[in-house]
Amino acid sequence: MRKLTILLSIVSKCLIFNAQSSNVIFFEENLWKGDVKSFQISKFTNKIIFDSSNNIGNKYIYKRTDNLFNSTWEYKITMNYKPSYKNYPYIILASTDKSNSKGNYYFVSIGDKKGTISLQKHFNNIDYTLISGKRDIVNNSVINYVNIKIINDVYGNWELYYKNNSLENYNLIGKIKDKSIENCFYNGLGVINAAKQNTNKTIFSNISIQKNAENNFLSSNNAYITISPNPVIDYLKINCFSFEGKIDYTIYDSNEKELFKGFIKDNKTTIPTHYFEEGVYTIKLKINGKIYSVDFNKQNE
Repeated sequence: MRKLTILLSIVSKCLIFNAQSSNVIFFEENLWKGDVKSFQISKFTNKIIFDSSNNIGNKYIYKRTDNLFNSTWEYKITMNYKPSYKNYPYIILASTDKSNSKGNYYFVSIGDKKGTISLQKHFNNIDYTLISGKRDIVNNSVINYVNIKIINDVYGNWELYYKNNSLENYNLIGKIKDKSIENCFYNGLGVINAAKQNTNKTIFSNISIQKNAENNFLSSNNAYITISPNPVIDYLKINCFSFEGKIDYTIYDSNEKELFKGFIKDNKTTIPTHYFEEGVYTIKLKINGKIYSVDFNKQNE
């Protein structure tokens, strides 16, 4: 059986999965390691939940991901509490070591400094702030949620964005150039929880790590799948190229409710989506016994 990894890239509003490249694993179940007992990792959708009621301290999960630079990271973070320097989530984008207490890495903290979102680097055991946003980005209500996007290129240019609504445009927080950390093979996410909080929950969802379009990773010998368009209005098209094996798929809404299922026949299929409500959905694909998932947006005309 051929070993599969999946690479996600956006090219002309088309999501491309590369089934042979070892560059980036987008999202595969059971790949997370570390403090996995402290997190609820969904088997159905791209969602990870941290419940603080039984977890105190710095809890962190990670996975190995090759060639992390020249990429775009996207996350949605939902909290039913106001974050502070004692209680806040963070995302490690690219690290030289699987442990968040060792090595050097780039990371994003959410709400630890008066509701700000900041891009930082941990270098030689010191944290440096590279980009920091305005105050109270994530302190506007009892239920705090924010979508975050980070873009990096091969020259070390970083851009940090946020938005408080999945359908609005991203707002630029800032830009900077930094290439002091290289040879990174791990990414992860975690929560600082200094005190026991019976009601606090942090939800990481819509998780995406994708290679930027200018990185030409496809070739005529590679097998890949395209899912388009994204966003979608009436019909979602799935096409397979140079791929062997049966592919089953299932679509879930944001509440993990199953909406549609089927399989790929003759290397392509079209899924009607005109009756879907606007929002974010997850399509889960089963390929040669492995499960992969990716989010797409449904929009009305």
